[in-house]
Amino acid sequence: AEVVQRFKHVKYVRNQNNLGCVANWNRCFELGTAPFLVLLHADDLLASHWHERCLEALRFSGQSEEVCIYLGCATFGRNCKVFDIYSHSTEMLLCPPGALLRLIWSSNCFSLIASSCIVYALKVVERFGMFPAEDYPTMADVPYHWQMLSQLSFVYDPRVSGLIRSDTANKVSMQRRTEQARGAVRACADAAEMLAQALHQDPR
Repeated sequence: AEVVQRFKHVKYVRNQNNLGCVANWNRCFELGTAPFLVLLHADDLLASHWHERCLEALRFSGQSEEVCIYLGCATFGRNCKVFDIYSHSTEMLLCPPGALLRLIWSSNCFSLIASSCIVYALKVVERFGMFPAEDYPTMADVPYHWQMLSQLSFVYDPRVSGLIRSDTANKVSMQRRTEQARGAVRACADAAEMLAQALHQDPR
């Protein structure tokens, strides 16, 4: 809190009680006042050009506040070495519901979607609903993001703008890692039927 308060343009909010990870994400949605919002976790990092890319995507959408934005991402480890790049196109695209999901999977990319990739349009979130915190105390972003990609329109910019650290697991307790793994398995299993239906839709 002391560090954050040095930045006059940053609003710092501390919950009175520990809401848990997923409920805290929903609290961020509730507190958001700008048309768009991005959630950053401890292992996420935005590239220096992230804001510029978001503005480009917004212009590409026709200044629409009804379309979410999906940015290319990469994972990096010690000494900032990048070793995985997730980019599924050579150009910026305006994707109708389901199209981006099929594009990602056609690239044989079955990894979880990084939160730093997605810029949420708050008007869309108001209608779509928030993270299912009660159903998934951990890893609620897994089924939530797959569902978003299958049902909502996105501007997709394949250029890398979000980064994910991969060497943070050692700092997490074994119990916590086990909880996260179980949450991920359950979330993926619950999303399997929805994914299958979305991937068999008419690609047009």
